[in-house]
Amino acid sequence: MLPWLFSSTGRPWKILGALLLLYAGCRWSLHGRHEPEPWACEGHPERWDGREFWIFAERITAADPETGTLEVEPHQYRLRIQVPEGTWPAGAAVDRRLYARLSFRKDQGFLLAPGARTTPPQPWTHYHLYLVSLPALAVATALFLKRFRPGPGGFRPREDADA
Repeated sequence: MLPWLFSSTGRPWKILGALLLLYAGCRWSLHGRHEPEPWACEGHPERWDGREFWIFAERITAADPETGTLEVEPHQYRLRIQVPEGTWPAGAAVDRRLYARLSFRKDQGFLLAPGARTTPPQPWTHYHLYLVSLPALAVATALFLKRFRPGPGGFRPREDADA
């Protein structure tokens, strides 16, 4: 299928491409746009003032509609969220999952943006997202087995693979 991939043809270009990908990954990790962690927002409020970020499927540990506060625990960190009046998420209760956009204000803390939603506390609610990778895994395995044959001593290239 891709005979040039496993040969030495164009080797300098392959090495250059790999080095460029490595450089781009390192550069993105240092200077890319990152979502701040909640503890970083509270530790440096001036730096993160006004920053918006998302939380996905975080378990609600406390909900009080009278005071307008929610507590979630992303990454074993207790996060208190102020809910503006009139924007309480429907169904927000303890042990439900919260999907929301937050904004951090240095004088008010974490504010919940409108449009947050909750889901029931079912343990398998988000695992359907992982099923997307199964067809890709099946195709990759089929292509690998088409190119290489298993045998004693490991996988060896098939003689008829280039034909």
